[in-house]
Amino acid sequence: RYLQVLAEDVYHYEGVVDKFTGDGLMALFGAPIAYENTAERAMRAALDMQAEIAMMRTSFLDEYGIALQMRIGLNSGSVIVGNVGVEQMMEYTAVGDTVNLASRLETAAQPGSILVSEAVYRQTKALFAFKEMPRLNLKGYADPITGHPVLGVKRAPGSVRGIQGPSAPISGRSKE
Repeated sequence: RYLQVLAEDVYHYEGVVDKFTGDGLMALFGAPIAYENTAERAMRAALDMQAEIAMMRTSFLDEYGIALQMRIGLNSGSVIVGNVGVEQMMEYTAVGDTVNLASRLETAAQPGSILVSEAVYRQTKALFAFKEMPRLNLKGYADPITGHPVLGVKRAPGSVRGIQGPSAPISGRSKE
């Protein structure tokens, strides 16, 4: 039931479940079908997952004695996508540093939270609210990494297109 909820949230935003990883999953947004707003789609799926897990928490505690919480790490960037493996066993997946950083962010996230990379933050900061956080020392990375905990959807989202700040009003066209 838990994994079904997570997978449905991924599919709702046109992502793909790459694999189930024990009590979690790895999802891809933008592969095999690319969209302009893949980071936004991934973020909305992650927020929906956290909201639905929060609703399931009481029943899981009553039924199984488990305080259900989940961590999510999101990253955006270039990956190698395709059938990976040997002739006897191939699977469609994504590999590369982008995948590794998402995994490290998930590990560094607090239970019940979403931690995103600088790349995801830059693409979605007009739509979602974030909290400040000290830089992270993550396994496999020599330099500290900036992670951004997600607070939720902004009440008054900004524009995700164009240059922030400047505006160019049309002159001499008031009649039209």
